[in-house]
Amino acid sequence: MRVPIAPLAALAMLLAACGSETAVDDGRVTIQVNTTPAVYAAMFEAFEAAFEARNPDIDIVLDTSIVGHADAVQAVLRGAIIGRLPDVAFLGHNYVRTLADRRLTVPLDAFIAGDRDWTADRYAPSIIDSARVGGAVHGVSVAISFPILYYNRDLVAQELGAGAAFPADWPDIVALSRRIDRPRDGVLGGYHRAHQWFFQAHVESRGARLMNEAETAIAFDGPEGLAALEVVEAFARAGQARVLMNREQSRQAFLSGTIGVLTDSSAALIRHKEQIGDRFVLGTAPLPVLSDDAVVPALGVTAVLLSDDEDKQRAAWRFVKFVAGPEGQLIVARYSGYVPANLAVVDSHPPLRDLIAQRPLMAPALSALPRVTSAYAFPGANAARIDKVIFDHVQQVAMLQTSPAAALSSMAEKVTALLGQAAE
Repeated sequence: MRVPIAPLAALAMLLAACGSETAVDDGRVTIQVNTTPAVYAAMFEAFEAAFEARNPDIDIVLDTSIVGHADAVQAVLRGAIIGRLPDVAFLGHNYVRTLADRRLTVPLDAFIAGDRDWTADRYAPSIIDSARVGGAVHGVSVAISFPILYYNRDLVAQELGAGAAFPADWPDIVALSRRIDRPRDGVLGGYHRAHQWFFQAHVESRGARLMNEAETAIAFDGPEGLAALEVVEAFARAGQARVLMNREQSRQAFLSGTIGVLTDSSAALIRHKEQIGDRFVLGTAPLPVLSDDAVVPALGVTAVLLSDDEDKQRAAWRFVKFVAGPEGQLIVARYSGYVPANLAVVDSHPPLRDLIAQRPLMAPALSALPRVTSAYAFPGANAARIDKVIFDHVQQVAMLQTSPAAALSSMAEKVTALLGQAAE
């Protein structure tokens, strides 16, 4: 198992290294950092530049080529096989468990306990609570995102009238998409992504969960899961089934003005707004909440330590702490649509608080905070394969290749089988 340096033998070094972000070790240390998603390379490069300016004894070597969260966890797993792990990896909240279960991540409890700067008024407890596995802290959350709706206000106004409110429930949202849909003009009324995250959001917005509390059986195969797939089918019949697009293709179509309504991550907000320019007026809305027991799954980015080298561990901890602190969280807000994970900083750091207040399009993401939960990671070794199974079945419904009921039955059977394999 990869563990941090022994607390008793190294307490003095920990205090010296962690007690100040400008502490200088005797020699220079280089740490390899894997980042994701690749579309936010500029944010990670800003982390690197700001950190190195204040910590001249540490060099950061970034890999910003990893496209998405699933790719990030697979890159770490491949690196573990050949003995070439990065020292730090940024990946989706829901994949921390996958690495911790394989004993690849470095538990951070000793670093936190030995760091006099790590106090509740500087680092909100939630940034480590979301990365607890088996009672130990295995990562630090630096940015969170929520599933939301983006819409083209110009196309919506053509159908509902100027100043009309965006619909608040799925039947009306789908009906609006159908009205916007104009095949002859190359306009698609709406596009619902097939990502497992959105399926979870649908299920949990109705008060259900993906697995039972004991994690002994799936729980998405009831009426809530069926209703989720029926929404996807409704989008398909409203026009989506004409075109099969991946995430980036659907985003580019929306940004060009040829999709009326798009389900996407709130993290994409700044990038979307910049690329749209004056092409049309952008609108955002939350996904409908359909139960008093509803929660909203947050995805976002968590930093984990993977090195078993003592010097690199100390340097990596300083970098992760910086990214989760005031300057790092301001960079998150400036370079992305992510909500800064460290809400203690949002409350106490005026530049960050003011920047968020100036962005009304972030309201749907901020409104989800009272109901926030982490995007779910299925237990066992097959978590990524299970996510792919869900994606494939949702995609089949979105292309009208199968019915919601048939897709749900097949999905439930295959996910249960993969969970059983993981338990062997």
